[in-house]
Amino acid sequence: YNGNTDNEVKVKIKSKYKFSLTIPEGYFLATSKDDFFWLRRETPDMSFAVLYYTVNYTDTMQLALNGVIETRNKYTKEYIPGPTEGSYQVVSLDVYPPKTSVIDFNGKYAVETRGLWKLEHDFMGGPFINIAFVNEQSTKVIYLDGFVYAPQDKKRDQLKQVEALIYTYKE
Repeated sequence: YNGNTDNEVKVKIKSKYKFSLTIPEGYFLATSKDDFFWLRRETPDMSFAVLYYTVNYTDTMQLALNGVIETRNKYTKEYIPGPTEGSYQVVSLDVYPPKTSVIDFNGKYAVETRGLWKLEHDFMGGPFINIAFVNEQSTKVIYLDGFVYAPQDKKRDQLKQVEALIYTYKE
């Protein structure tokens, strides 16, 4: 990604959220709130997305599977609408249950969650990756989340691209 970066979006994120991501050309900020952003890239055949959201840290259960799913569903319901009225994205629990693992994320203790998303009240879905960790200076839980929608393609390579973007996170 270092060769073709979008410095304008990178600067917006750095100035507002106080961290940086290496953002390839073609991505744009679809939504930007104080505690949330939706970074998107759209092609005729697929969609790539990176979400950032943060909540106050209260206890370790926020990093457990149910805590991650609950927080993700809250933000995707509010900010990631589907194409039909009343549709929104949620974690799919029925086809392939999400799984978590503890990882080292840029030197921080973090929890990685992988699974599938679907639309409530519509028929779309795909894979997602979520990395959650506590920012000790701000006492917030930070969630970096990526998902893809590519109905005609295998999604492994596309999800790896989104995951690589997430791993460029630097405070």
